[in-house]
Amino acid sequence: ELDGKELYWYSFGNEFKFLDSATKWIQKGKTYRIGAPSNTGKTQFTYSVINNLLAQWAKVAFFTLENEVETTLWYLMSNHQRISMDSIMRWTESGDFDYIEKINKNLAIFDSTFYLSDIFSKIVEFNPDVVILDYIGLMSIRWFREDDKYTEYAVQVQRFVKQIQVSWIDLSNLPTQLQQSEDIRWNPQFYGSTFLRNNTDVGIHIMPWKQFYDMRDRVLQDDIYDYETKNKLKRLSWVTMFLSKNRLWPHSISWNFIVDFQHWAEFTETSAEQFKSLA
Repeated sequence: ELDGKELYWYSFGNEFKFLDSATKWIQKGKTYRIGAPSNTGKTQFTYSVINNLLAQWAKVAFFTLENEVETTLWYLMSNHQRISMDSIMRWTESGDFDYIEKINKNLAIFDSTFYLSDIFSKIVEFNPDVVILDYIGLMSIRWFREDDKYTEYAVQVQRFVKQIQVSWIDLSNLPTQLQQSEDIRWNPQFYGSTFLRNNTDVGIHIMPWKQFYDMRDRVLQDDIYDYETKNKLKRLSWVTMFLSKNRLWPHSISWNFIVDFQHWAEFTETSAEQFKSLA
């Protein structure tokens, strides 16, 4: 199947079929920008996408500007096994270290490359199919001030991916005033510059669903619920993925997901009916 596509498209993965359908998969020469508030699972989402890409024999260059290479490999292994990394480190679960060796050939992780020009050089050298950068705020551009770098980044990246025909996925935080779902729907920007939205092919916002968190807070504060129920809710999150821009198909559409952090932020598509049963 991949040979028939001439390795032009890659799937986001089985748990994100809606993204494949709405964006026609991950295409070369296209940029995919993901924005979310902190602690909504955007980095864990990225680990899932990386593992899904590697399962399709894609070459992936991952620029992780927050974690070291060793830590990132542990995260990827935990995500692959759908178990907590803490349980592996405490030896209550067995880590699949053979998996790390297996993916080593098609995966390059860079943890100390912060300047955009250096990032471009590493990409040309490794020649990946997909580039993933976590996250934009920690990247720098020589001779550009902090306030100006986001605009320049958006312009340079869009030109670069067209020139060398690579898929580009990056992560961005959101402005503090855009933390609620409705705010993001009406103003789906990324932190730093409107160019980050203008100069991308696909914009994805991951938003916390306020109704779930209100319900969870009530349960956690109410003595009528037992420890098991409260503990289950503590490890769950409920988010909405909002396709805020899409040059490839329709936009302004969304899907709801339960995120289970006990299973290393496993995303499961859900519905309002399931929320009612959970509540």
